[in-house]
Amino acid sequence: MVQVAGPERSEGQEREPERLSGGGQDISESKRLEELAAYAAIVQFSDGAIVSLTPECVITTWNPGAEKLFGFPAVEAVGQQVDILLNPPARRGSSVLERVARGDRIEQHQTEVIRKDGNPLSISLNASPIRNEQGTIVGISSIAYDVTEVRRGQDALRAAHDELARSVAELERRNIEVTLLNEMGDLLQSCSNLDEVSKVIRKYTRRLFPGQSGAVSVIAPSRNLLEMVAAWGEIPGDGPFGPQDCWALRRGRVHRVDDEEEELICPHVGTAPPGGYICVPMMAQGEALGLLHLRAGGAERWGDGTAGDSRQRLAVPVAEHLSLALANFSLRESLRNQSIRDPLTELFNRRYMDEPLQRELARAARYHSSVAVLAIDVDNFKAFNDAYGHPVGDALLTSLGALLQNRIRSEDIACRSGGEEFNVILPDCQLDDARRRAEELRAAMKGLEVGVRGRSYGGITISIGVAVYPENGVDSATLLHEADAALYRAKAEGRDRVSTSAAVS
Repeated sequence: MVQVAGPERSEGQEREPERLSGGGQDISESKRLEELAAYAAIVQFSDGAIVSLTPECVITTWNPGAEKLFGFPAVEAVGQQVDILLNPPARRGSSVLERVARGDRIEQHQTEVIRKDGNPLSISLNASPIRNEQGTIVGISSIAYDVTEVRRGQDALRAAHDELARSVAELERRNIEVTLLNEMGDLLQSCSNLDEVSKVIRKYTRRLFPGQSGAVSVIAPSRNLLEMVAAWGEIPGDGPFGPQDCWALRRGRVHRVDDEEEELICPHVGTAPPGGYICVPMMAQGEALGLLHLRAGGAERWGDGTAGDSRQRLAVPVAEHLSLALANFSLRESLRNQSIRDPLTELFNRRYMDEPLQRELARAARYHSSVAVLAIDVDNFKAFNDAYGHPVGDALLTSLGALLQNRIRSEDIACRSGGEEFNVILPDCQLDDARRRAEELRAAMKGLEVGVRGRSYGGITISIGVAVYPENGVDSATLLHEADAALYRAKAEGRDRVSTSAAVS
């Protein structure tokens, strides 16, 4: 320490105070040196990377912590721009340290840098400006800590959170799908005709496959044709096609096309959609009932696997639900037909006839119209059956049933009441018209030839009784009774004739 000499004093004059003053300076300087030593020790042994820079971000000090953290020895770092830690070197104007050089202070600023060995490093940075006695910024003081593991933990936690969110969203979506599938299955079980089935399918497939296009086709009873029963989205309204036109039906399993250039395209598809498509066979008890066809929608592409896998995962249970519903519907229709139709003639049976007759009578009463009922019986059928055998007798009844179906209007109802007896309900038909039509049926039957095993049987006649609402009765039981009474009168008068009821209601 440089000391400045003063004027000479006599021995003993005020020597002690001067020593005291000089001693105070020594103490102050000593404290300052101790503080500097302590600061140097902190810098030297700190776990943090302590770096000083000029306002232009040129490194001026670089402690061992910085050497350890960044991999650059002090001799390589001091005098360099701080950009050596950036890859690729960034414009210093965009550096956060430029803000500090302008007077800002930053704390726990997390950023990414590059070590000398090229490995990335996450750091937490604190930095503040260094000012001289006049307040001018003459440098930057900074300390950085390695937070790579912390960042990795944060990233892992964030990734786990995102994955959990995706899982929850997927679970919610699947719950919605299960709910929709159950709703669709329940409604399909309650459908009474194919038109209702089609409406239910369209409603729920649009919700299950939003943004997609598709169709459901069922195999006809002939087993050689599929007919579309429901379609949604933008899908060509193609006509029927054969089972051999679909690879899914040929193989009995899902056929999916992601790339129309590389894979086999089903002939029924025609031009494959660019995004891909899926065909799922609808099976029940090992038998194909139909086909679920689904196409990618809009700009969606199934080639990456994710979207296609998701659609296929849903399409399979949808096809299974539809298969079960259609199988049950077909079974119900079959049982219903068996219960209301005569298996020999395929006409309605006596059990079914009461319902439409009462309905037509109620309609006639409401609109003040008429309803005619024909009672038909094959003349001498027992003798014919005994003479030629039951197969020929059955052929005769089948031919009569076909004749009735061909000769009546679409709104008329033909029934086999039992044995060789038949009834025909003629809505909105008055007495004269009913008698004329009965005569036409009698004449047509008389000219009918029944062929069995190479032999032809003809000359068969029928007798017909006619009763009309409201003249001959106002309820179904009375009307049928009067038609039967007129039939018996026709038989009593010689058969092969038409007789009308004489009753007046």
